[in-house]
This record gives sequence, C-alpha cells and structure tokens, in this order.
Amino acid sequence: MPRNIFTYQEFINEGHSNPEGMDLLIKTLVELITSDIEASQETNGEYVVSQELEIAEPFLDVDFKFLLRKEPNIDLSQDSHFSKMKWQHKKLKDNGYALTGNVFMTDGNIPDVEVVVAIDSIKVSPESLKMLYYGLHNTISHELNHLNQKGWNRDYDNVEPSNREHRHENGKRYSYFLLPEEIESAVEGFYKQSNLEKRPMDVIFDEYLTPFVESGFMSLVEMIEIIKKWIEHTLSYYPGAKLSSKYENIINNI
Repeated sequence: MPRNIFTYQEFINEGHSNPEGMDLLIKTLVELITSDIEASQETNGEYVVSQELEIAEPFLDVDFKFLLRKEPNIDLSQDSHFSKMKWQHKKLKDNGYALTGNVFMTDGNIPDVEVVVAIDSIKVSPESLKMLYYGLHNTISHELNHLNQKGWNRDYDNVEPSNREHRHENGKRYSYFLLPEEIESAVEGFYKQSNLEKRPMDVIFDEYLTPFVESGFMSLVEMIEIIKKWIEHTLSYYPGAKLSSKYENIINNI
C-alpha cells in the first residue's frame, strides 16, 4: 500500500474537499480513511502507514497519521495496538473491525494524532463499514478535541487535562472515563456521531461501553456512573442533543 505524505492544503488543492472549519476537516479525514480501507490489499500481519498529513489551518496545527491492518480471521492477541484491549477483541468479533485513536503532545512541538484500524476482511460487512464510518467521526472528533485542551492548539474554553501521574493512575481503570478531559472529548465525539446517525446519544453511549462490561474491564454499576457523567456534560454543553427515555431517572435528578 502506498504511503502518502503531503500537507492537508495539498490534499484540498487536489480537489478532494473544500473545508471551512473543523467539521469539514473531520469529514475529509474520514472520507480519506474509508477510501483507503476500501482500496487496500491485505497487510500480512503488519500495520501500514496508509496516510500522513501535515495539517496547518488557522484553527489547528497537527500531524495526522492513519495506520491500517487488514487480513482474514485477524487475531488481536499479539497485535501491537489492540492486544491488551479485550473490549476491542469483542468489537472485532461482533463487527469485523477494531478502532482506536491516540494523541501525542510534547511541549513546544506540533502534536500528533494517530488513528488505528484493524479489519477482519472475512467478517466485515457493508453494515459494519457504515458503523466504522460513524465511529471514525467520533474518534477523530474526540482526539482533535484533546488538542484544544493543552499546548500548541489550546483553547481556553476547554478543560485543562489532568497531570500525567493522575492520568497514568487511572489509565487502566474505569475511572479513566471520568477524567474531566476525557468526559469533554468523549461527549464531543458522541455528539458528532449522534448527529450523523440521527440516533440518541445515550443509546450510542450504551453501545460503546457494553463491550467494556462484557470483557470485564468495568462493571455495569461503573458503566452507569460514566453514563451519568456523560449525560450531565451533554445537558450542560449540548442542550439540543437527542436523548432517549432510557435514562430519564438520571436526567430528572440532575
């Protein structure tokens, strides 16, 4: 698979998009990734760097990278990105793909955002790829929101992230989802996904967190605690968001 390294502006100038803000930037990145996935050959057990973009916009400076692994009957037990994420094993089994994102920030440097996708070429279906499309909007929105919390792209309307030690202490526990910066970025991503799918946000919360419960990463009680925090944030910052009646008891007590 070719490795493309060019600036985001060059990508725009080639006629792929004409973005005017963050939403269109995200949409363009998702379309680029989904196009790569559809066109890609099998990767023989290794990840390939499918795309690298240097994004320089008035509202954002970031280096963006997309890594893809695609093969039949993919096994994540020794995978370099997903081996320890048992909830991702569950998602791969159910949907034919696993998806994650990461942000790397160091003081004084342009940050890096990395999106990683593993595809089981036998199990994945057109419906799964549609789900992946929505999930990519969520994941990229989430990761780019982190860039507004600290460093080069800091927006002082956003929360400040917890210190490194506190994040590390909570990184392997359900309480990671309760960190203020994770609540803010998670809800931002879910709001984007909800609008695209035209489905209630809390329904998507449930679908996202259920594999964490099923894999033993968190309990159902802990899942509900997270959902309560996400709903509180949603009601405070996204008053037009669509919610179902499932968690009316939480909403009525906020």
